[in-house]
Amino acid sequence: MASTESEPNGSSSVDTIIVGAGIVGIACAWYLAQRRPHLRIALVDPLPPMSLTSAASGENYRSIWPREEIGALTRRSIELMEDVARETDNRINMTRRGYLYVSRCEDPKAFASDLSMQYPHGESGDIRVHENIAGYQANETNGLWDTGHDGIDVLCGSAAVREAFPHLDESINAAAHARRAGDISSQQLGQYFLERLKAPNFRRVTGRVVEITAGSGGFKVDLEGDLSIRCDHLINTAGPESVSVAALLDQDLPLKCVAQQKIAFVDRLKAVPRDAPFVIDLDAHHVDWPTRVLDELASDADSRWLIEEFAGGIHCRPDGGLAGDRIKLGWAFNQTPTEPQPTPALLDLFPELVIRGAARANPALAPYIEHLPAHVTHYGGYYTKTDENWPLIGPLGVEGAFVATGLSGYGTMAACATGELIAAWVCGDSISASMRRLGLERYEDTDFMAELKSQASSGEL
Repeated sequence: MASTESEPNGSSSVDTIIVGAGIVGIACAWYLAQRRPHLRIALVDPLPPMSLTSAASGENYRSIWPREEIGALTRRSIELMEDVARETDNRINMTRRGYLYVSRCEDPKAFASDLSMQYPHGESGDIRVHENIAGYQANETNGLWDTGHDGIDVLCGSAAVREAFPHLDESINAAAHARRAGDISSQQLGQYFLERLKAPNFRRVTGRVVEITAGSGGFKVDLEGDLSIRCDHLINTAGPESVSVAALLDQDLPLKCVAQQKIAFVDRLKAVPRDAPFVIDLDAHHVDWPTRVLDELASDADSRWLIEEFAGGIHCRPDGGLAGDRIKLGWAFNQTPTEPQPTPALLDLFPELVIRGAARANPALAPYIEHLPAHVTHYGGYYTKTDENWPLIGPLGVEGAFVATGLSGYGTMAACATGELIAAWVCGDSISASMRRLGLERYEDTDFMAELKSQASSGEL
């Protein structure tokens, strides 16, 4: 049964309906309300806000991307998150300890050269190469969002890496420290916006959209439970359900859903320093299973893939700030699309798998392999993505309808700027050519799409 909260005067019409109450949908509501305070906005979702994909967010952010268009979007979003941190005495727990990309490459200088080709470093800051740590500026102890550096520092050689980050394995021969990066509490960010989106011009509607009728007077949106709401503008921010919502308007979206998993637990061994950056191990490898387990996995066709080479991208970071005691680990190795479910299926072996992988970069994690913490939070969500791993932000193909989706793995860090950009689209403001490329319009440019697909990296972790 659909229900409403803070429904203005029992009205069955609003100016704008936003379908999807994840962090992107909430940000769209907030920035649209900031630009047009008089607009009546309804945020529609069958689930509580921030309870599906947003609940499984890694809650990280970074300013560097292989393409400047995405870099510009995330940098603007970081600015907006910094505004919130400033206004709220950092209620969103924003830190700026950086991302640390590590590798066992034989030639660190070639690693640095490849990095400079993959990542534009004009607006994102310079790439600085260090053969020792004499010129390297370490993070401020508190790691707060307003005390960090910019650009990328590349440490060359195991000695330099270990001197700067003693917890890392001596086999790591290069480390690229992206400085304008860190983590936030996406739940606090979303809650902050929701608390300030007030009735009578804002309401949440709990229910599933089952039909959308477009006409000259806007849209009629039917929800389960015989509730209908009319609106002038419709914004599809439904994440994993974006394709099905778009289909109600006879629109196809080039999206797929890929399930990903993470774990979090109390780091009783203090294996990860509380002031450590977010470490990403770039190197592909075979998981170091014990012989008994290796034989069992190899003998079963359904599990044999677990003994094959895994792509790089294991990530680990402290969770909860300097005073916290938890760590988060993830590994987005799965690339198989699937139909989204309310609760993604979880791989039972994933906690051991990701700890084994992460222990290669941080050996102090190894004791957890045989003695998993008693209370491991094992959770999952979906990367809703295009093949090129670019978002879809802009018109949906029907007059008055817009979409903001496909932000696979970077929804939290890009949500604020996405909301601001959608607000500009809805209000009929001028949109730059680079930001127009973030929408469906880019698929009309075959040369541009070929260029995107030829890139060595999509920026996905």
